[in-house]
Amino acid sequence: DERSLVIADIPGLIEGASRGRGLGHRFLKHIERTKLVLHLLDITYQSDKDILEDYTIIRQEMAAYNPALAQKPQIVLINKLDLYDHEHRDLGKLRKALKELGVESLPISALTGDRIKELKRIILERWEPVRAWR
Repeated sequence: DERSLVIADIPGLIEGASRGRGLGHRFLKHIERTKLVLHLLDITYQSDKDILEDYTIIRQEMAAYNPALAQKPQIVLINKLDLYDHEHRDLGKLRKALKELGVESLPISALTGDRIKELKRIILERWEPVRAWR
């Protein structure tokens, strides 16, 4: 397959980014040029509530900066599946909460490569309609 695309890594945004806090405006300008947003969440974070709260803050910052950012196609990647503690965390519950927010999620392990092929397939599926739309 000879398709190629550009992927940019935008460092974590912070609360207040839409008002210029930190490097917020610089990072948000980069997101304006994207066709697909991948949010990377850390499954080893303290609690599902904290993960969802941080995710919601980032989404609010994007929408406050430019409402069109909140409308971009997105996928939430739940990373560090290799460190996932089945006894203390319910991955299904987190994925259900994200689904209730209208967000597709995919658990992955960047370290081991678990589900990365699936991620590539999903990215290309989402990218093709956007590319054809241009």
